[in-house]
Amino acid sequence: MSCSDQVRGLTVRWICHDDDTTCVICRGNHNRCFKVENLPVTHPNCRCGLEICDDDHFTQEELAKALDKEFNENQNIFQKAGRWYYNSEEALDIILKYDDTITRIANKLGIQKALIQTVLYQELRAFNVGDKFSDGLVIDRYMLNDKVKKTGENLLNDVLNPPRAVPFSREDSSTGLGQIFAATAIKAMNDTGYTKDDGTLYDANNPDDITEVWKKLNSDDEFNIEMVARNLKSISDGNQGTPSDPRNGDINAITNPEERTKAILGRYNGSDSRFFKGATNYGEETYDYYNTFEKFSESEVVL
Repeated sequence: MSCSDQVRGLTVRWICHDDDTTCVICRGNHNRCFKVENLPVTHPNCRCGLEICDDDHFTQEELAKALDKEFNENQNIFQKAGRWYYNSEEALDIILKYDDTITRIANKLGIQKALIQTVLYQELRAFNVGDKFSDGLVIDRYMLNDKVKKTGENLLNDVLNPPRAVPFSREDSSTGLGQIFAATAIKAMNDTGYTKDDGTLYDANNPDDITEVWKKLNSDDEFNIEMVARNLKSISDGNQGTPSDPRNGDINAITNPEERTKAILGRYNGSDSRFFKGATNYGEETYDYYNTFEKFSESEVVL
């Protein structure tokens, strides 16, 4: 048996030599566990080291399979016939790509990391052509607004290519990794102390603020993740009621930890209507993912 055969399958931890000259890739790999055969390629003069990873650990494939099983169990016959943009492995790849960001924001806001991971997984897995279409309607509206603002700058262009309203265009939609509305993000910002650079608050009734926030939610993944987290923080602080009573419900009156977590997740999705318990169902369904992320956060993901 060769040396490579003997170490194949061994789990090792990447230890970064961290100083001012350390590259971004090596710093990002610090303290992560890898199977020996999956170790990243090192650059010349790399000073990082490896140590045996003896902690409890699981593979990314195992986590993806567990989440995928739960996702499929929660789908009805029509959803199962749908076309999803991301499979379980792809959704988890994105979440783990931003693991440091999610950890930092969760610690900053004082909320469970698993809450953020759960929402991101659900929204990525459920992302479909309808979400793309909704984003397109918002983009059409913004293009129209830009044209209107430029009216008068070029008279010939105004005649030949006048601004035309696009049917069904809209100013806001749920967008980005966490499928969050700009208006929702703005409320979460104001509830959690996030301000503009000049210290003023964003205004959900101001079209310019809606436009600015929506464009950033749509194009900046890390900003979108932070707004997901801030919305969850706002909900858990009792600022948005409960799924069944968004105006007057008190989420902090729910003393059972499981039911409270379900209510927080459900309220992220919105609120129940008289005949449809969509938000409550969302909380029930995603709670399985939450438990899985919580369970595996106590061990380590092996890449």
